[in-house]
Amino acid sequence: MTVTPNDSGSVVDGMWTGGTAPYAVFQNCPMAGSSSLATTTTNSTIVADISALLGGAIWDIPLATPPALTFGNGTLTLTDGSCVLKYRISDYTGIGIRGAVGVACTSGPDCAVSVDACSARGTYAVPVASASGYICALCPAGQSTSLALLRFVNTNFYLRMYVHRLDCCKWLSCAGTYSPGSTDTCVPCDAGKQLSVVGADGISTGQKCTDCAAGTFGPAPGMSDCIPCSPGSYQDKTGQQTCNDCQPNSYSSLPGGTKCIKCVAGRPTVCTSTCASFSDPSEGYATAVVTTVNTLSGSACVAGGWANATTYPIPPLASTCVMNTTTVLSLYVTDTCGVIIQPLADTTVTGGSACSDPDNTASTITAYYTSSTTAATMLSDPTGTIVTLSFVSGNAVTMSMLPATTDPNSRTLSGTCSGTLSVTGGSFLTAGPSSICPAGTTSTGSGSSTSCQPCPVASYCPSASSLQSCPPGTYNGIVGAIGASSCLTCPNAT
Repeated sequence: MTVTPNDSGSVVDGMWTGGTAPYAVFQNCPMAGSSSLATTTTNSTIVADISALLGGAIWDIPLATPPALTFGNGTLTLTDGSCVLKYRISDYTGIGIRGAVGVACTSGPDCAVSVDACSARGTYAVPVASASGYICALCPAGQSTSLALLRFVNTNFYLRMYVHRLDCCKWLSCAGTYSPGSTDTCVPCDAGKQLSVVGADGISTGQKCTDCAAGTFGPAPGMSDCIPCSPGSYQDKTGQQTCNDCQPNSYSSLPGGTKCIKCVAGRPTVCTSTCASFSDPSEGYATAVVTTVNTLSGSACVAGGWANATTYPIPPLASTCVMNTTTVLSLYVTDTCGVIIQPLADTTVTGGSACSDPDNTASTITAYYTSSTTAATMLSDPTGTIVTLSFVSGNAVTMSMLPATTDPNSRTLSGTCSGTLSVTGGSFLTAGPSSICPAGTTSTGSGSSTSCQPCPVASYCPSASSLQSCPPGTYNGIVGAIGASSCLTCPNAT
C-alpha cells in the first residue's frame, strides 16, 4: 500500500492554536512517495495503515488517531472529525476487501462513459483501469490532469482507488484548481491567487480564485493557500507573487507582515517604502496595570478551559508571578521593536529568582510589534503559548494567551484567556500617551516622549521623580520597588 503525491505547490496547516492566532504557519506537502506497507483485509489493519500513510504523506509523521473507516459498494470512506475523504474503487484483482466490491462505474454523477462526459463543474474525467468508462474526480491542487492515487497491494488482491470526495480540502491539500465542466483538465489559479476548496467550479461564491491577502504571496499557479511573508519582509498589497524586504532599521519579526515597524523612543512608526526621514531607532519604557480581575492568572486560564497546562505551559508571568489588579507591568520596547514584559516589585520566586529580578528571563514575555497597534509572541517550541496584545481605545490594551502547537497529532486545542491592561505611564501600542510615570519607575523625556523606566536594583522610587538608594548595610535585588521596606538587611559577613 503506497501513496503517490500529486506533486502540486499546495500547502497544509503547520500550526494550531486554541484561539485566533496572530500569524499562520504552512508547510509544503511532502513530495516523495510514502513507503510501501503490507496490509491485510481486516478493518483495523487497513485503518492503521491508511492513517500511517496519509499522515506521512501530509506531515511526514503518522497520525496518532486513525480516521474512521467504512466500506460501501465500490467505495471507501475515511472520516476524521469534520474531514471526510471518499474513495471509489477503480480497479482490483482477487477477493476485494470487506464488501467494497465492484469496479464498474456506469451511472450517477460520479461516473462517465467518455472523457468529456463529466458535466459537473469542478470535476474532470479519470479513466478506470480494466474497465470502460471514467470516474468524475474533483479538481485537485496545482495540476491539470494527474491525481493522487492510493494503492493497496498484498498477496490476495490488488486495489487501486482515485480520490473522489475530499470535503476537508487542506487535509490532503487538493485545492487551487477549478474546472468549467465537460473536460478532462482542471485550470490552475494564477500566481498571486489562491483557492482553498476542492472541486471548485470557478464561478460560484467561495469557489473562485481570489487574490492573496496583504502579508502573503502566491509564488506559483495552483496555490491552495497563499504563503505568509517571512520575518524580515512584508507585503502591503494584495494579489502579489513575492514579498519585499524591510528597509534598514525597520522590522517585521513575525510571519505575514503587512508592514515594517521602526521604533523611536519605543514608539512604533509604520515604515514600508522608505525610512530615511525618520529618526534613528531607540528604546523606550511604558507601564501598565491589569484592570480586569481574575482573567489573566494561570488559575483563571485553567478554569476557562485551557487545553493542558502541562503540555502547553502558561507563562510564569501569569501562572507564578502575581497577576491581578495590583500588578504593575513594565513594557520595555527595544530599538528593534521587541517588547519585553516583566512585573515590577514582585518578590514571588520563579525560575530560581524573584519575578522582578532583572536577570530573570523566566518571568518575562518577549513579544514583537506587528503593527502600530498590535504585538505578539512567536511560538519557539513545538508546543507552548502565544501571547497577543492589541490596542482597544484610550489607555486600554487587550492581552490574550492561547495554547499553540506545530504537532498535527495535537491539532485540536481549546482554551484562551484574555484580560485588559491600562497603560499608566508612557505609550504602548498607541495607548496613552501618559506623561506621568507611576511610583516604582523613573521618568525620562517629556510630553509624548515620556519614558517610564523601572526603578533599578539597590534603590526604591516613592515617585517617578524621587530615586532613593538603599541605606548602607541593606540591599534590594528587584526592579520597581516603591518603599524603603524593599531594602533588606544584608546577611552577616556580606
